[in-house]
Amino acid sequence: MSTRLAARICLCLLVAAPTLALTPCTTLVVPAAARGPGAGTSMWQMDLYLINNGASAAHAELYWLERNTDNRGVSPVTITVPAGQTVVLTDVIRSRFNRDTAGGAIRIESDVPIAATSRIYNLQGGVTFGQGFDGLSTADATTACSQAAVVGGLRQDSGSRSNLFAVAGEAGASFRVEARTPSGAAQGSASFTTPPWGAIYIPLANVAGADAGPMMTVISVDSGAAWFAGSRIDEASGDPFTLAAVVPDPSLLDLTELSGTYVGIWGLDDDDVSGTAMMFIAVAEATGTASMMLDFSGPLLNGVDPGPATVSGPLGPGSGTFYGVSPEFGSMGSTVDAHGKLDWTAAGGSVPSILTIDATGFITMDQVLMSFTITLADGVSVLRGGMALVRLE
Repeated sequence: MSTRLAARICLCLLVAAPTLALTPCTTLVVPAAARGPGAGTSMWQMDLYLINNGASAAHAELYWLERNTDNRGVSPVTITVPAGQTVVLTDVIRSRFNRDTAGGAIRIESDVPIAATSRIYNLQGGVTFGQGFDGLSTADATTACSQAAVVGGLRQDSGSRSNLFAVAGEAGASFRVEARTPSGAAQGSASFTTPPWGAIYIPLANVAGADAGPMMTVISVDSGAAWFAGSRIDEASGDPFTLAAVVPDPSLLDLTELSGTYVGIWGLDDDDVSGTAMMFIAVAEATGTASMMLDFSGPLLNGVDPGPATVSGPLGPGSGTFYGVSPEFGSMGSTVDAHGKLDWTAAGGSVPSILTIDATGFITMDQVLMSFTITLADGVSVLRGGMALVRLE
């Protein structure tokens, strides 16, 4: 199989992955969890559902994330979820974390991907009502390099009250909450800092005022990463319902995390010509720039082994644009977008038989897959090939 064909197959797999309502993952965060008395005579507790639709048993660790606390040193409780089964943890905060009254969140770490959902409910005389929060995957987190998260359907007035819940990742997080009308007009804003694996609860009356009416929130992360969810409560009945955050496209990359060395092979489709290749990426977050060095070993350019080619330039939150000059390749340009689509072009190099080189493909945190076309100086003949690299640990 040629590297170009292998690249095509891998790219199809990358773009054809299905989207699930509940996303199995090895790290999950249930962003809101509570037990104990609430408004009036309400008494709240929580059930947690761990779902394993895989072929292997999952060995999971559950961490209680107390509100407004650095939870890095928390000891987990362990749960085994058999293959193809769901484990129901009734009154999980009391039964597993030994707390009669508590508010926070739950972090789940598993050795194989599982899904999770929950129900927080008011138990009064054998009758219940409440709301549920799903386990959010790592793809559901909002980072400093991604688009803002949005929670809609909120309302703050005499008939309703609304809250936000946030959980920071292992580095903590700083973020800004902007309350807006449904049409986008500003109503108020506030900034928050959350410690590592910290959970916080934000009454929106503190951000937008007690009589803001219908609203949405736009949440921008300034540092770190965090998960968000909302809740709206009917004041007359006390009935709550969950409002999910609209998060950035989970296929988006944090481009600042691409720094590293990628190594592998290249080959021409119609000739018995191949060699090794290396790409080195260095991101300078302080200046918002990056450089990419690509080095082919072997007679790529019509019998010529080119030297390393480096392009550099600004790296935005959603794309990067890079330029450079190389003796063998001439003037070079490269772009990468937040979905990992990578394009690279070169023209005017020192090899007289080569007119242009065009390459396109994808980069992820683990690999680089590209196909390229070398147009010969007669303007008609072309050489086609591919490159497949994997990231060194």
